Amino acid sequence: LRYVQVSLERRTGKVQCVVVWHSADYKSAGSSLTRLTQQMKTRPDLIHSLSVNFNPTEENNIFTYAPGSWKLLWGPPMMKETIGKATFYFRPQIFRQANLDAFEAGIVPLVAQSVPTGARVAELYSGLGILGLNAAETANAEEVLCSDSNDYVKDVFARSAASLSGENKNRVTFESLSAAEAIEEGQLESAQCLIVDPPRKGLDEEVLKVLLNRNTGSVSVS
Repeated sequence: LRYVQVSLERRTGKVQCVVVWHSADYKSAGSSLTRLTQQMKTRPDLIHSLSVNFNPTEENNIFTYAPGSWKLLWGPPMMKETIGKATFYFRPQIFRQANLDAFEAGIVPLVAQSVPTGARVAELYSGLGILGLNAAETANAEEVLCSDSNDYVKDVFARSAASLSGENKNRVTFESLSAAEAIEEGQLESAQCLIVDPPRKGLDEEVLKVLLNRNTGSVSVS
């Protein structure tokens, strides 16, 4: 056992658990993983689900996303969270803010209120599109184009978009692209407002170039 990630589902008070195992697959994980699974199954009042990420590498990254590296051992495949004005579905492989209460109370409304009413919006590094979908609902954006390099997002994004009201649900789209790929594909060409919430490594060089080369007043940046 290398790492444990625990995420709280606020509406039920249960936790989604991910264990990172130093083995290549379930067969080579040994009996201890089976025993751990059986023990956790005895607490359905507390445990929402248990997944394992097989990470046999010697690198310091917590997760690996290599083919076959994830396995749901027990419980539902995703958690449900209403954040702001939209509902989102979190698989263990999708990034989630550590403090959703603070994020929902502070960052989400601040960004949404900063988007001009009726604007065409692009969100890079979107994850599930928490900021973009809330902007679509609050600002009645003409369109919101979300993109992220995590392929697991595309399977649940449509469900989140469907939680928006009226025509707003039809004004949001998702593409499985990195920030650099989204720029190359022209995602920002018609955008009047750009939302960026990058990972810890910061903005990609391609994004910085776009922002620095923009004419004054042509784009609103949140």
